[in-house]
Amino acid sequence: MAGARNEISGGIFFSAVVQGRNIVIELPQQVTPALQGLPAASSVFVGRQGHLTELLEQLAPPRAGGGEASAGLAPAAGRPQTVVVTAVGGLAGIGKTELAVQAARRAGTRGWFPGGALFVDMFGYDEARRLEPAQAIEGFLHALGVPADHIPPALQDRARLYHSILARYAQEGRRILVVIDNVSSVAQVRDLLPTDGRTGAIVTSRHTLAMLDARLLDLDILGMDDAVHLLDRVLRLARPGDTRVTDQPADAQRIARLCGGLPLALRLIAALLADRPAQPLAQLATELSVERERLAVLNYEDAGVQAAFELSYRHLAPEHARLFRLMSLNPGPDVSSRAVAVLAGAGQRAVAHGLAALRRAHLLDPSPVYERWRMHDLVRAYGNGLAEQDVERRGVLEALYGWYTHCVDVADQAMRPGRVRPDLGPYRGAELVAFDDRNAALEWCGVEQANLVAVVQAGAAEDLGHLVWSIPLSMWGFLTQNLSWDLWVDAHLEAAAAAERCGARSGQGWLLNNLATGYRVLDRREEAQEAFAAGLRVRRELGDLHGQADSLKDMAMAARVWQDWEEALRLSYQALEILRILPVPDRSGTASTLDTIGVCLAHLDRLEEAAGAGAQALAIWADLDGTRDDRAWARCKVVLGDIARRRGDAGQATTDLLAALEVFEGIHDDWGRADALRRLGAVCAAGGRVEAALGYLRQALDGFQKLGDQDAAAQLVQEIRELEADG
Repeated sequence: MAGARNEISGGIFFSAVVQGRNIVIELPQQVTPALQGLPAASSVFVGRQGHLTELLEQLAPPRAGGGEASAGLAPAAGRPQTVVVTAVGGLAGIGKTELAVQAARRAGTRGWFPGGALFVDMFGYDEARRLEPAQAIEGFLHALGVPADHIPPALQDRARLYHSILARYAQEGRRILVVIDNVSSVAQVRDLLPTDGRTGAIVTSRHTLAMLDARLLDLDILGMDDAVHLLDRVLRLARPGDTRVTDQPADAQRIARLCGGLPLALRLIAALLADRPAQPLAQLATELSVERERLAVLNYEDAGVQAAFELSYRHLAPEHARLFRLMSLNPGPDVSSRAVAVLAGAGQRAVAHGLAALRRAHLLDPSPVYERWRMHDLVRAYGNGLAEQDVERRGVLEALYGWYTHCVDVADQAMRPGRVRPDLGPYRGAELVAFDDRNAALEWCGVEQANLVAVVQAGAAEDLGHLVWSIPLSMWGFLTQNLSWDLWVDAHLEAAAAAERCGARSGQGWLLNNLATGYRVLDRREEAQEAFAAGLRVRRELGDLHGQADSLKDMAMAARVWQDWEEALRLSYQALEILRILPVPDRSGTASTLDTIGVCLAHLDRLEEAAGAGAQALAIWADLDGTRDDRAWARCKVVLGDIARRRGDAGQATTDLLAALEVFEGIHDDWGRADALRRLGAVCAAGGRVEAALGYLRQALDGFQKLGDQDAAAQLVQEIRELEADG
């Protein structure tokens, strides 16, 4: 606005800048790091001082002149540090994660990473929960302050955005430390490693990652003296007066040997001893010896850990032991307290006591998200082995999968009111999650996304596909805004196969059609066309008119994205012809088809017809079963705004686009927001309002850059340059 100015310095910005009159923002030189993603370090750390010193030497900042190293600042120009990745390798339970966290926290205390730390567990050795690089980078981008809608779907684009942000932090003297835990292969971690030459990284794995171009640091088991010392210190931490380890040294040595010198096993044994202050070590050593023989079928290197798990489990109260077994059945990476209550068939208050007991027994850890829980890979595998023989298992899985399926359906109703959706039948299970508004439903879907993908895959493997095949369909509203299709392609394929097996062929058609849209978003055009054809074929075989109209509508949308206007218009009219004869009207499908017709007609310069189609669509979006679909309504307003601009009605175009912009900002649709800003810039430019146009276009450019939409960003850069030159 006229007379206004911004002066902003000393920061790193990834979102909107405040605009006002005579605003001066001065940030302090020392900014408290916003990234504190490390797990807590244990107060007992034994036998790893040499490894810790070596790892810290790798993390130390470059020694540039002027005290930059001690201040944690970027190196002087022309003296970049080549990043040395440290890969900590060794046996499961050997203490790799603990060493990494101890080193990271010491480095942070020394001020070497003023930007903070990122941490992720890749679950590399658990097929059901293993994170793909794209998922891990998505989590890192969230931690770095990038909203979900700014995160591009493709791995390569996510990696570029992630590496750019890390580099920017380093350039500003706010290096970040990246800790990547529990990696199974070089391929799983390569894209997560920083590339700027300044950002530090620690990787842990049960494998020696010799091809990672990293400094390797392999951990062996603790020596017996250190193992006994660890057992003694952990026990005394819980019970300061407990001297059993020093009073019974031979038995303590025996326990240490039976635990294989593994820190995880020793800590679990210490917890058991703390729970039983009168038990002689000799008796516990005898129990441990027997259990190890009984569990010889487990992996050799994990035998000691498994024996410790068995002992810990045996001393749980019966209700807590049952909860432990059932919790291992949740297929995703973590589980909410509400889902645990579904698993247990109990109230949340009763479950809370069991969760606390399992946490005390070191069989459960709290997730960074409140009221969510996670198990270590090996603990979970042990629990699953117990649950395999549990007579409750099948019924519990049915209850859990049904609960997830119906909850995500409720979320979809909040996100997409008035849509035609699969009939899931009556639900008589545990209380479902309720959502106050669309944003709450989006947030829940984002938190549960990994669980929902895992439920689809596990349900298909358990021959319970009839319970879970609809989950990808119910995630449609989330996916159209979040665009995390890379996580859902396989789930759609498995759900479509499950739907076919259980006779839900109508669902199969829906899933194939939605899968085609996912391929289209991921720019896999040939696969998209094949999936569209497969979905339409199923629907024609079934004589499903509504499904055929849906396929034609989405095929038209794909042609519209590919700018084949005539083909998109042809398909849209075919869809509209079917929609008009349906016995049960599909108003949202009709409105969506009219949207596409309006866009195509506008690009073909048939502006009066385009405006008519857009107006019809807007009227439907404004009242779907008594509720306005805000996102669809706003997108239609953008269409009408563009039509008005083409007709030379700048006032109406501005009114429509500002109305859409307000809605997009309210529902956190950042792509829609950037698109509306871009079109507002075009309206202003056409009217000769160069400064206003540049303001809108620069905001749009910022939005598309954060979303990783390189094509839109490049086009805007060119438009801005041309306007600046003309101005």
